[in-house]
Amino acid sequence: MTERRGAVSFLVFGPLLVVGRSMTEYPIEIFWSGEVEAYIADVPDLKYCSAHGPTPEAALREVRLAMAAWLETARELGEPIPLPTMRPTLIARAS
Repeated sequence: MTERRGAVSFLVFGPLLVVGRSMTEYPIEIFWSGEVEAYIADVPDLKYCSAHGPTPEAALREVRLAMAAWLETARELGEPIPLPTMRPTLIARAS
């Protein structure tokens, strides 16, 4: 296993089609978690929508699947779908 001396948190904006709206983009926060020894991808605008993976790219792939499932379930249940917020920042910190 590769030793990880620092943690990087960054945002990814990926387009998702939401029925009844134009193309929208939800911010995704990706960061390394030493506790679970994986990258975590979190979608702050979609409550409890997150995923993990061994690389940032894998975590991103998984969270996009989770986002699609989250949005589909909300539509099926008639729940409101939140508008995305924009947080275009890059945060890096050393551990």
